Amino acid sequence: SGGATVSRTHRPHGGMSVGPHIVDVLRAEATKEGVGARVNSRAVKLLLDKDFKIAGAIVHGKHSGYYKIAARAVVLATGGYGQNKQMIAFYRPTFKNMTSSNNVTSTGDGITMALNIGASMTDIDWVQAHPTVGLDSRILISETVRGVGAIMVNIKGARFVNELTTRDRASDAILHQPERRAWLVFDSDLYNSAKMVRGYDHLGMLKKADTIEKLAETCGMDPATLAGTVRSYNAYRKAGKDEAFGRPDMPLGIEKAPYYAVAVAPGIHHTMGGVAITPQSEVLDIQSRPIPGLYAAGEVTGGVHGFNRLGGNAIADTVVFGRRSGEHAVRPWAEEREVVRLFAHAPLRNPPQGGFLRSDAACGAGVISPKKRSVVKKALYLMRPRCKYLIRSAFGHVYRSKASAEKKEMELPAARMRKKSVLQAPDSAPLSSRQEKRASFLLS
Repeated sequence: SGGATVSRTHRPHGGMSVGPHIVDVLRAEATKEGVGARVNSRAVKLLLDKDFKIAGAIVHGKHSGYYKIAARAVVLATGGYGQNKQMIAFYRPTFKNMTSSNNVTSTGDGITMALNIGASMTDIDWVQAHPTVGLDSRILISETVRGVGAIMVNIKGARFVNELTTRDRASDAILHQPERRAWLVFDSDLYNSAKMVRGYDHLGMLKKADTIEKLAETCGMDPATLAGTVRSYNAYRKAGKDEAFGRPDMPLGIEKAPYYAVAVAPGIHHTMGGVAITPQSEVLDIQSRPIPGLYAAGEVTGGVHGFNRLGGNAIADTVVFGRRSGEHAVRPWAEEREVVRLFAHAPLRNPPQGGFLRSDAACGAGVISPKKRSVVKKALYLMRPRCKYLIRSAFGHVYRSKASAEKKEMELPAARMRKKSVLQAPDSAPLSSRQEKRASFLLS
């Protein structure tokens, strides 16, 4: 469905909608890992430091007011702007009065915040209309309904388009029909096979009848026209070829009572445009350079789907780029924490009595990037004496020549070494919990 010519979309077992399923899985994992969530809160501004790197964000809490969250990385996952009437009217004027299936939070806040710090936009005026949003509602009638066998007819009861064509073509075809709306018609086999359809029934969206003619009367269609349309479709399905509109796949017929129909009309469903990103999910500025510390994933980004997104591809977009943005956003911390782990648990090999340890086992060269060495060096230097000793040992050859290091070792007062007797004995014990907590604090 959604423009695909073959079956290619996976969905949860039992016909459940994929979005709630993914949210449930991620919520459970976040709870398990102790990841907090702030509700009734809205990010309103991104902060940059003097080097134009991300420094955090300003948040407005419903009950706490405005406050700052300091952060070295921010991931924008705020969705598109399908519910922002002003942005729709500005970027896509022809859709300005159209309903939307999007969540009420899809107001383009992430796009606006990124624009305000100089981010670049791409494909920003490309907006996709979904052909089957429940009439006079924001409830999306899933493409699964058409994909597994429903037909789409106009208010007279006649088919007018290949139901599995791309969303833009299906939407355009509906808008050229009388009253700019349509009906999806299907039978009890589809009703029982697609779980979300029973949800639409629970919401009172479905019309139901024991015969096609009675269903047509209930929906205000011409009974003879709808009955003829259904007979033709069933014949095409049995023959294996849709002679009328070239529909490539007809899994179910419309043969088993009771019969159902739901009224639909096009609605704004996805905004393909947004902030420009790299394959690593880094947000680009207006000169196409990554903004250090700013990442984005999902509908807030542009350039991923082109001018018309295929059904199901948004899930791949959010999962793939969501994971990539998370991985790249935490990479600096991952590097530094790995160095902390290596140094904190590395044994001291025959430490000399009057100077720095120079051991290949404790050497951090190559473990992290040069940009991170000073950060890790400072963090570990401020910790307990053993960590000071290890970091000096590890990075001694990086920051000074061998000759200067040896001279420095000779000048180190013996009394100072005696005061820190912990440095004199070979020690392979791990850090205490207090030391580990301080390491985490300094590197957070």
